[in-house]
Amino acid sequence: MQPNDPQTPPQAPVPTPPTQPQFATTPPLQAQPVPGTSVDPGKTLGIVGLVMAFVGLQVVGLILSILGFKKSKAVGIHNTVAKAGIIINSIFIGLALIFIPIMIAITVASYNGITERANEASSQSTIESTLDY
Repeated sequence: MQPNDPQTPPQAPVPTPPTQPQFATTPPLQAQPVPGTSVDPGKTLGIVGLVMAFVGLQVVGLILSILGFKKSKAVGIHNTVAKAGIIINSIFIGLALIFIPIMIAITVASYNGITERANEASSQSTIESTLDY
């Protein structure tokens, strides 16, 4: 018997294995730029935060830079100025936390030395004035 022979009995179709249900996967949420806007909502905050680092208000500058960075990130814009403000303000705050205690220790030591010399001079002056009589 040949496959095209009309006397060949029809073969039963081969059953296909049941398929697993396919669930639609959602891509991870990413910040997408808002159509029609090219204005960075955090640009001004980033600039002001960076300037505050050099004015002496590093804590305020750090907060403003973080807010500017988050606002820009929410609309999908990279705010390099705000990132620089975060880094520079953090460095300046770290340096202040290191140098302020050192300066306080130097000041206290100097004050104690000056006070001790003043007391000695006062005592010497009192002794000399009593011996003059």
